Amino acid sequence: MKISIITPVLNAERYIIKCIENVKSVNAGDIEHIIVDGGSTDRTIELIEVFQKKYELLKLIKGPDKGQSDAMNKGARSATAPIIGMLNVDDTYENNAIDEACFILKQQMSPSLVVANCKVLDEDGRFLFWNKPSDLRLKRLLLGGDVAQFPANPSAYFYHAAVHDIIGYYDENEHYAMDVDFIFACSAKVNVLYHNAHWGNFYMRADNKTAVDLPNSRRRIRLLKRKYFKKLSLTDKLYVLFNVIYRKVSR
Repeated sequence: MKISIITPVLNAERYIIKCIENVKSVNAGDIEHIIVDGGSTDRTIELIEVFQKKYELLKLIKGPDKGQSDAMNKGARSATAPIIGMLNVDDTYENNAIDEACFILKQQMSPSLVVANCKVLDEDGRFLFWNKPSDLRLKRLLLGGDVAQFPANPSAYFYHAAVHDIIGYYDENEHYAMDVDFIFACSAKVNVLYHNAHWGNFYMRADNKTAVDLPNSRRRIRLLKRKYFKKLSLTDKLYVLFNVIYRKVSR
């Protein structure tokens, strides 16, 4: 089954070769790898074009663009496969990830997102913790709490391209928490599944966007939680409020 992997990049010459080779080496068949460049001024474009001569299904969309969300949308709109994966240029897949994701999503009738486990590492590749988001109900995700319970990185999830027909595309006004917004939207409107297997590896680097935005991230997530709390049923709203109050009084 064909799958489109989308990688947004900007001045990524340090990681781009490893990224391309990781996708190419994954134990799966028909993989379209779409790299969306935001206007790199280093050797990123040059290196991609070298690999395009070797790999027929490696595609390049050149910038500039309006940011990472815009790049992800360009990739998603140009994807020709029924299944999509988003892979940041400095993260990696496990060999079994794409095959297993395609098999699971092929069994699902409705637009679905499948999330598996992600190994979180420091920039030197040392293990930090496992991300195992086993409960993907929106009411549970909105409660937050344990960082290991929320999908940490797109290297560990895949979805039907038709998901975008239901929830729309990535918010191009959001440059940091677009993945959190995407997960909330999926949990609210489409079929979301958890698969207990190791699919992705997320490297927490001091210079990546997540780390740079850390001082503002709590506010961003708080605003998104308010947005999606309004979409809950009355029963689920009461569930969230009860648990928030309980956590406060039990500290």
